Formats: sequence, C-alpha cells, structure tokens
Amino acid sequence: MAIFLADDMTKLLHNKFVVIIGDSIQRGIYKDMVVLLQGNRYLQEGQLKAKGELHFEGDVLVEGGRLGEMTNKLNYREVRQYRTDHHLIRFYFTTRSYSDYMETILADLADEPQPDVLIMNSCLWDITRYGPSSVPMYKKNLKKLFGRFKEVLPEQTLVIWNTTLPVANSVRGGFLIPEVEFKNETLRLDILEANYYARDVVVSHGYDVLDMHYNFRYQLQRRVKDGVHWNQEAHRRMTNLLLSHVTEAWGYKLPRHVLPFDLPPQHDTPRQYQSNPNIHSFTDPPRPVRYVNSSWPHHHHASPVGLNLPIRVTPEERYGGPIGKPVLAEPLDNHLQCNFQISFQPNMFNGVDFAGRDYLSQNYPQNIQHAWDGGRNRLVQRGWPTERYTAYDIHQRVANTHRNISVNVVSGGYHSRGRHNRR
Repeated sequence: MAIFLADDMTKLLHNKFVVIIGDSIQRGIYKDMVVLLQGNRYLQEGQLKAKGELHFEGDVLVEGGRLGEMTNKLNYREVRQYRTDHHLIRFYFTTRSYSDYMETILADLADEPQPDVLIMNSCLWDITRYGPSSVPMYKKNLKKLFGRFKEVLPEQTLVIWNTTLPVANSVRGGFLIPEVEFKNETLRLDILEANYYARDVVVSHGYDVLDMHYNFRYQLQRRVKDGVHWNQEAHRRMTNLLLSHVTEAWGYKLPRHVLPFDLPPQHDTPRQYQSNPNIHSFTDPPRPVRYVNSSWPHHHHASPVGLNLPIRVTPEERYGGPIGKPVLAEPLDNHLQCNFQISFQPNMFNGVDFAGRDYLSQNYPQNIQHAWDGGRNRLVQRGWPTERYTAYDIHQRVANTHRNISVNVVSGGYHSRGRHNRR
C-alpha cells in the first residue's frame, strides 16, 4: 500500500469519473476521497457519522437523504456527487446488491459519462434484512449484478469489489434492527462465507477484488464502538488501498513518500480486536515469492492481496535496503522433510479459521493441533498467527515432536501434504 497525498490523487483521477456504490462504509470511502482531493487532512468524526446532509465539502445531495425520508428502512436512498472541472465522484447508497433500484442506477451508468472506476460492496444489509432466504438470494443477486455490469459498463471500466470488513462479536448498526439481533451470533462467519462466494463470482466475470477484510484484520483498534463502522484513520487507509490498486491497474508508478516496506504485525493485539483472517482461493495463480530482511527474523511480510508490486521492482527497491539470505538457508534434519512455498495468505481453507478453533488431539504434543477438512490433513500452530513465522520456527517446533512429517506450507497456513507417522 502506498501513501497518497492530495496532489497524487488529483493527478491519478484527472478527468476521471469514479462511482462508489454501497452502504454507510462505502459512503465513508466517498467522503474521504472528496476530502483528500481538497487537501491533506482527515475526515472529522461528525462528518463520518452524518448521513443525508444537503452539502458535504462542496458536494451536492442529488437524491434522497434530507430531500426524502430519513430512515433506517430498506427503502432509504441517498445519491451524492462531488464535481470540479477535472474530477467527478458519485455515491449511491444501496441496501441490496441487485434490485429494481439497482436497475435505475445501471440506467444512469449506461448514459454518458460512463464511469472510469466503479467501487462497490454490498453485504451486511443483504444477509440480515431480507428474511430467512437472504443468503441464497444474495448469491443469486451477485450473479445478476455482475452479469448486468457486463452488459452495461464499457470494457475499460475498472470495477473493484471491496470485501466486507470484519465486524465485532456484538454489533450495533442501522442495518441490525432489534428484530434481527439474533444474527449477531453468526454474523462474522456469514461475512466470511459471503466474501468467499463474492470473490469467486467477481473474478469469474473478469473484475477485481480488493480484500479489505484481510487488510484490516490487524487494524481492529480503528473500529468504532458499534462494532461495524471505522474511524477516519481507517477510512484513509481504505482510500490508500483503493488508489494503490487503481494505480497499479492502470500501470502507473506508486507514490513513494515513505519507505515502502510493510510493518510487522503487532504481537500484543488485544483479544477483543482479534478477528478472522482473509478470504483466499487455492485456484489463484502463483504469486512471486519474496524474502525479507532478517532484521525481523520471526515474521514474514508481504504486500496485501491484489497489491503486489510488479516483478520488475527489485527487492532493494521494495524494502529499502539489502535483503538477508533466505530463511531456508539452514539444512533440515532427517526427522522433517519439508517443501516450503511461502505465499501471502493466512491459515484459511474453505472459510474455516483453523487458528481460532481448538482441534487439539491428546495424541499430539501440546503445541500442535491436528485439523481435518475435506480429506486434507493440516498442522496448525496453536495460538500462533501464521503471519508471524519463519520456516526455521516451523522446523524447530515440529521437529521437537519427534514425528516423521512431510509438510507443505502454502498460503500462510500449515497444510500437511503426505504422511505424519507416529513413532
């Protein structure tokens, strides 16, 4: 992720039309972009909370909001637009990914000017407010939506689907009225399932996915008290992620205002901020392997999903200094036969968070869990987030169990590919 200043964003989006569609979090993305276009400052807390206002930082309320009925019902509408001589950003508030109202939006987008960038997310309202069949309907609506995008949008339009951000164990939000508060118990898992499904639908139609859920799994201290919304610092991070994605999609160079290395994840993440990691499909094409400087020997760092720098960038340019020797330089002993392929994803498979569940077997040492899913064995380090390992650490921990194990470490998880015979 690069850091964008007002000048960077002004140049990137010069004579471009950006459309943002979604709920209140997408409205916050719209507002942060409007603010950043006008100067290097953050949104104010009151601006993030406000909805339906007649004017915001020089924009115009086109439809809905205070021009209509201010409500938390499914029929709430809000269309905003910020326009200058060389920039146009428009926001549509929606409570469902595909509906009759979405058809009116598509009719707008079919007319000139057509968008250069379309940013969208729709999930929380879809899976909580539309009855017991809301999840199956959400899946059908996603397919309809992207099928219509193919028909309406020009081929050069960059469509970016944001995955739904992680929510707290107990949430309070406009979409979660008292009648559906029981969904609190499973909402986090429902979001994971929705993100997985949406990812496959979006990619199958040839559009882009930006995994916000993954990028904010260690940023939960920036979530506000209602457990759903995020503060101004988080929204600026979302803007930087989106602008970085757009920059690389268009083949431009990222701005380099700071050293472009990723900070290590924090060891002392409070328990209340822990959440499930990102979505990932094992059908993804392989990504280039990068080893980082050994000054942080117990971490593996990588760019967020979809934001890997072009291969032409050297490690020295990527990390701002010489790179230490690979962590696999030390030979392994006979008790452990390993084929390590380090990638960028945490320990997820088919939507199951192995790091957050107890699969401890009495026949295994205390530090190793054994999990079974879909006929695959996998070893999961108990209480160890997988972003915080080196191959040497895995080697030492597993070798201490005195087992003969054939291990393949892929996608940031510990996945056994072979045998684990007891002695």
